[in-house]
Amino acid sequence: MKRKSTPVLIEVIPSRWDDEPIVRARSATMGLPALGGGLSLEFSATSDAVRFYVRASSRQLADRIRAQLGAAYPQAGFREVSIQNHPALDPMFLSHGELMMGAQLRLQRDASLPLKSDWRHERDPFLAPIAVATGLCDGERVVSQLVLSSAPFAWADRLRARLVSSQDKPWR
Repeated sequence: MKRKSTPVLIEVIPSRWDDEPIVRARSATMGLPALGGGLSLEFSATSDAVRFYVRASSRQLADRIRAQLGAAYPQAGFREVSIQNHPALDPMFLSHGELMMGAQLRLQRDASLPLKSDWRHERDPFLAPIAVATGLCDGERVVSQLVLSSAPFAWADRLRARLVSSQDKPWR
């Protein structure tokens, strides 16, 4: 019988002295989906602080994530959050009496196209969601989770077929 893996939550503590946080974050997270398994990037904002997390579906994946993030972002600190023994430490934990509202965002266009962003000019696409924390009252929190996964097998074949068929059409 296969034993179920326990998820691992790691808090990522950015360096206060980092003068290029977007460049660092981009290089640190670039290869994470290729590690395989289930993982997500998360942030939790309260009126007091914003915290960043990586959630891995297994201990082995968590070790690979920590190694990759540590190599790409040596200035950052990492701390494992003991959610098995203390579930209330998990930012996703819903305590008795708390109310929760959620939303799932989906792509408006084909998933084979890259996300539209303006990284060239170092504009942070998460600045607005994180800025919401400045208006939170005591006891409120915002949690965002971005689930990452590897591209499905042969995903590029569909894109390649679309490119070939578009080359057959005259451009006018």
